[in-house]
Amino acid sequence: MDAEIKQHYEEYFAKEKEFLPLSSYDQIKFLKLSNPRGKLLDIACGNGYFLKNASDSGLEVSGVDLSFEGIKIAHKILGDNTCVCVGEGENLPFKSDYFDYVTCLGSLEHFTEQEKAIRDMLRVGKKEAQFVIIVPNSKFNYKVILTGKFGTWQKEFRETLRSKKEWTQFFEKNGLQVERVTKDDAVRPKWRKLKLLILKLIPLQFTYNFVFICSRKNCA
Repeated sequence: MDAEIKQHYEEYFAKEKEFLPLSSYDQIKFLKLSNPRGKLLDIACGNGYFLKNASDSGLEVSGVDLSFEGIKIAHKILGDNTCVCVGEGENLPFKSDYFDYVTCLGSLEHFTEQEKAIRDMLRVGKKEAQFVIIVPNSKFNYKVILTGKFGTWQKEFRETLRSKKEWTQFFEKNGLQVERVTKDDAVRPKWRKLKLLILKLIPLQFTYNFVFICSRKNCA
């Protein structure tokens, strides 16, 4: 675990801040809910906003995050009976072959051992598990044109940027079968309509974040 990354998120969540409003955490729509009462694990769950929406849709949810402060807030939102705990995405504290759905929404790019994290996602997922992973695009040219800067606002805390092709190759090399890639439409409230219009107009290869919907490679 990178101590600087952990410290950053401890300080961030200690202020009980959130990246997006609760209504933006609707990534459940990317899952094919073959088991609408199934078990879902969110890796790097932060303060549990996505888990709250997933729980409200009927799923049995669990989460893990490196931030103790984030997990404290998640317990407030989800209740103490929900299994959310402090831990690393590369060393998941859950038993094998357990979850129907595994998500990692905008965090994998900051992991120090990304290949190991993917292997552990596969370990805890059932044979037919679905995986949803959101990652940043190295070819997000619209932002580069406006600001002259590459990367997301968190790039100082270790960040891996890849193109759609490069992320696809990375996932498939490490045991995932990419079923579909789409745009991440979770945006901050300010100028929301304009941002969504821009998102709709730009080609997929130039979007800010990719949403990868995957299965286990040998089950495809």
